[in-house]
Amino acid sequence: MKIVILLTAFSIIALLPVAPVTSESGDLSMKCGERIVSVGDSAADVVGKCGEPAWKDKWEEVIRERPEDSTARKVYITVEDWTYNFGPNQFLRIFTLRNGKVTDIRTGGYGYEVKPEEEKR
Repeated sequence: MKIVILLTAFSIIALLPVAPVTSESGDLSMKCGERIVSVGDSAADVVGKCGEPAWKDKWEEVIRERPEDSTARKVYITVEDWTYNFGPNQFLRIFTLRNGKVTDIRTGGYGYEVKPEEEKR
């Protein structure tokens, strides 16, 4: 005896697992010890919650805006990636800041052990 099961598009969607809400490329928030860093937090908030990062990358991006009066203008945005290392048993945390505000939060590979002479730098 052969049984045929027909599923509608709605029932297939209903069976999909529910995923957490995230931004396009990362999470909306992440724990730093017992504190939570969220998209929209300022650079000062991140340092207050997580301390200074192990590494900072900084660059400028140019965005062309065309306001309603149709004259194009360039806007320069400072972008930084702050990488936090919580040791070899945890993943790296990478916060992207645009003009001093967190816009993206990602998880990197496993962290690394810091040698005592590196801690003093």
